[in-house]
Amino acid sequence: MRELDMGTDRGLFNEDPAGVPLYEGRMFDQFDYRAKGYRTGRGRAATWEDLPFGEANKTIQPQWHVAGERVPDKCLTRIRKYRIGFCDVASPTNERTLVAALIPPDVICGHKVPTIVFKNAGSEWKLLLWIAVANSYAMDFLARKKVSLSMSYTVVDSLPFPGLGKDDPRARALVIRAARLSCCGPEMIEFWNELATDGWVPQASSPCEFAGELSEEKRLQLRAEIDAIVARDLFNLTRAELEYLLATFPTQ
Repeated sequence: MRELDMGTDRGLFNEDPAGVPLYEGRMFDQFDYRAKGYRTGRGRAATWEDLPFGEANKTIQPQWHVAGERVPDKCLTRIRKYRIGFCDVASPTNERTLVAALIPPDVICGHKVPTIVFKNAGSEWKLLLWIAVANSYAMDFLARKKVSLSMSYTVVDSLPFPGLGKDDPRARALVIRAARLSCCGPEMIEFWNELATDGWVPQASSPCEFAGELSEEKRLQLRAEIDAIVARDLFNLTRAELEYLLATFPTQ
């Protein structure tokens, strides 16, 4: 769903922090729902600050809010859920083309952050499986062949996401790693505890503890492991094929 349109719904936006935070595309990155915080300016002149993991100021810091009573009816149930957010703005020449993160409840997303939910109860793990595969180099390689300037629903729907079952060891390997990358703030405590109750991750030692990985070095290791699992175990790529794929990205 496109939850809000940044143009036609502009009249709903305000700067009152008591309202529902409004997510814009630049606020998040792969596995990171708090990548940047708003500072000054408007539109293309707006200034945003990078928010590194482990820093005390790494919080949700939006440019706009929406008063609770003005949230459109179509979004009232949706914004109470954890959901996937992916960046609509994309290009095959960017460092990464498909960018996805777990979006917490009690925020609303602009149209440059389309969101995805799964209808079945107990499907929290599917959100992380989708995010893990979406953020892999192998899936990004395919997306780059289809994208021009926008990661449209048509493009996303055409991508070969695997239909793994809950008991599939590949799903477990990916979900556990994606959870450690995604559940790194207080907004994710409830999600982590739901996963723990269902046996995906260890129970946090206290109800208020989040168990995500904050070390940049360890995060890179987890992401590399996800890339290897997706390439080898989902797409059956050989080492030579993976080396070719990685060489097409400007980050490599």
